[in-house]
Amino acid sequence: MRSSHLRPYAQVLLRTAGSLEQARELRRELGIVAQAMVQVPRLSSMAANPSIPVDAKERVLEGVAKSLDLSPNTARFLRLLLAHFRLHQLAEVLEALDLLMDKEGGIVRAQVQAAQPVDASQRDRLQKVLERVTGGKVDLSIQVNDALLAGFVARIGSQLYDASLKGQLERLASRLASA
Repeated sequence: MRSSHLRPYAQVLLRTAGSLEQARELRRELGIVAQAMVQVPRLSSMAANPSIPVDAKERVLEGVAKSLDLSPNTARFLRLLLAHFRLHQLAEVLEALDLLMDKEGGIVRAQVQAAQPVDASQRDRLQKVLERVTGGKVDLSIQVNDALLAGFVARIGSQLYDASLKGQLERLASRLASA
């Protein structure tokens, strides 16, 4: 779930990292913390619980940072999230950061639904076509959707590219109905 109120935190992290490569390293470390929060639900519950004093949360966070051997920049960013009562939303902040880093790196994400499983050569051809269409590097995510009958549907941002048999039949039915 992407929340617009979390995007500024991702922007701050990207700006203060200094470079895209350093941002990726911070992202990697923050991903470890996010995973720890999933594996240790009490950690996430503590972060979200307003009745636990902030200084107690800071001590726990300091222990986590030390045990995971986090860089000072990562620990500082976690303290920022804690101070603004957003630590429990770290996973969503990371989603926003991923989108910003993709944009910075000229990468667009494409969600593709295909009628049948796609092999490696088909995936490569589809990726090249979408890269030509978008003019950027495409990060491709493919899922099978039996309802399409044949072909695929690709969503890149708000753009929808429908090359499915189901879509063609629906467009034909619409034209016949309006004629």
